[in-house]
Amino acid sequence: MSCPLLESITLPESLSYIEVSALGHNKALKDVYVSWKEPITEIDDPFDNSFSSPGEPYPATLHVPNGTKHLYEQAPVWKNFQNIVEDISTDIPTYYTETKPEKVFSNGKVMIRKNNEFYDASSGIKIMHK
Repeated sequence: MSCPLLESITLPESLSYIEVSALGHNKALKDVYVSWKEPITEIDDPFDNSFSSPGEPYPATLHVPNGTKHLYEQAPVWKNFQNIVEDISTDIPTYYTETKPEKVFSNGKVMIRKNNEFYDASSGIKIMHK
């Protein structure tokens, strides 16, 4: 996928395979977000040709789940990122309610309205009925 203006990409947890150079030729890429608790290691470099010279660290920042940075620093492909930061929470918030919550869509986000309060459910939410 050659998107020369692509600055950020999120690779979903459900993704289990990335083809070599699938994300190549994206020189503007600044941020890559992944939510795997363990990095995918059986891959060839999907970022091939995205960054400067071969062998140099990737200047983009890799955002990984809290507590997993050490795994990504050791893993093939992922260790090539110059900056790896832990800033992704894998906790899904739980809300308790006596009435069925209502889904609301706002600016591409899924919001849950419960008792006239709104909760961002874009990254997942668990509702427990009392």
